[in-house]
Amino acid sequence: MPGQLNIISVETAPIITQLLYTHSYPLSMSKWDFRRYILVYLIPILLVIIPYISYQAATGFEFYPLFNPDHLRSDTANRVLDIRTQMVLTGEYYQPFFQSYNVEHPLSRREFDHSSNLSYDGLIGDLICEDCNVVIFLVDALRSDHMGFNGYPRNTTPNLDNIALASVNFANAYSQEAYTTPSVASIFTSEYPKSHGIIEVPFENRLSDDHTTLAEVLSLEGYKTAAFVLNPFMHERKNLGQGFDTYYVNSRGFIGDEEVEKFETASKIEEKALKWLKEERPEKFFLYLHYMDVHYPFIAPKPYDSMFCDPGGGLLPSKRRFQRLQICKYDQEIAYTDYMISNLMGKISEYDENTLFIFTADHGEEFFEHGGRFHVYTIYNEQLKVPLLFYKPGLDKGLVVKKPVEMIDLAPSTLYLLGVEAPSTFKGMNFFNLSYDKPYIYAGGRYGRDMLIDGEIKYIRSRVNSYNEEFLMVRQEQVLELPYRMEVYNLSSDPFEQRNLQLGCDNCAAHLQQMLLDYSFKDLQEENIIETPETVKDQLKSLGYVN
Repeated sequence: MPGQLNIISVETAPIITQLLYTHSYPLSMSKWDFRRYILVYLIPILLVIIPYISYQAATGFEFYPLFNPDHLRSDTANRVLDIRTQMVLTGEYYQPFFQSYNVEHPLSRREFDHSSNLSYDGLIGDLICEDCNVVIFLVDALRSDHMGFNGYPRNTTPNLDNIALASVNFANAYSQEAYTTPSVASIFTSEYPKSHGIIEVPFENRLSDDHTTLAEVLSLEGYKTAAFVLNPFMHERKNLGQGFDTYYVNSRGFIGDEEVEKFETASKIEEKALKWLKEERPEKFFLYLHYMDVHYPFIAPKPYDSMFCDPGGGLLPSKRRFQRLQICKYDQEIAYTDYMISNLMGKISEYDENTLFIFTADHGEEFFEHGGRFHVYTIYNEQLKVPLLFYKPGLDKGLVVKKPVEMIDLAPSTLYLLGVEAPSTFKGMNFFNLSYDKPYIYAGGRYGRDMLIDGEIKYIRSRVNSYNEEFLMVRQEQVLELPYRMEVYNLSSDPFEQRNLQLGCDNCAAHLQQMLLDYSFKDLQEENIIETPETVKDQLKSLGYVN
């Protein structure tokens, strides 16, 4: 009709257009009529949409709260991750969700000190298994303190808890970095990141053929080797498949491409591993299985998607509620992975019971304990401490080892159990040896950040970073030099690293700087370590920081 706007179909029009044009109105409407439309329709919509978009922009555009993404869960074979959502959420300070673990796990009554319990030697004797198969289950982004067998109050790992009762559980295992590629390279090569050279993300560095890997050693011993990896960061360009006869990595393009990455789930690993065993029929085999289910995005399949929290969501949750929601979804993924791994472990045992199983992770995950989300960005314990179990079918007892160990020790320790000599290039030590006693636990390497644990004291040196301060700018090989920030924590009294003792210790910064320089820039050899000066120890004691 002349002078009138056509009515747009309610079925196809966007919601704002529907509300504005559900009723036609003359083009010659009065100013009051126009204002009435604005007041009645547009302003209420904007009052909802603008705060919501602002909130999502602050939280990395995770559009969870307005809808229930069941359509994403229906296809558990593939899940889509938009790499652009992996950014730090800066904001107010958050206390850890579970600050104290008052639940006593059965294993906590059987703690072990290398120097005082001879039963350890007997258990390791039962673990020693020449010509055993080896299977490493590595779960990406899995925190040690979210495991039931490490005291977590939520029932995330019922199956692994039972397995832990007949395993050696290293309750204080530390990864060498807070993200995948340098961490896994350290596990494979038994070298620190600054030694093996993979310290950048995503694809700037490549593992040199000069480095010897665990897979190469076992291959020379007659093992058939295979790796099934669901993390696209471990693409063949990194050369992390060195030594594997079969190396499958799920990768659809590279980081930075327009397309998004797809994370396959635990069912894909089970399918490929069992198919490989059936087709290859190896006499001895080494399997490396790298899971991504616990990695963001946290979208557990049914029925695990409602195990600890409602799969739906409300509008505009508070940041505290958002933290709890993320932890809840994370724990549901752990529960799903717990079931899938224990199920596959049983099937592999049926194929050949003469198998040594190792369960661990490459790094942990942060949920705002220090102002951020995910991993990579810091080297606090929530990102560095990982679970570590050694299990062999037939064992009827287990132990918890509280002494701190490093993940570079995993390869030489595994070879020890197999009766294979570790190559001279391996920097790690055999933590099954009664004399195992490292002076320090070390991690770091990316952009000059390092940490050392000396007894109960943890030292951190890092460049002023991107949380709420200056951003470390990187362009090709040029790094903008920023001042170091020094941190000191007493892990005995402050396990969550919330009280920086460096502010009350005048000598700590200088000592930390010198200690880290000596330890990290001279090939990380023990003879280059300097002991903590008595003046620093005395000052920490006088401040009440050291017993």
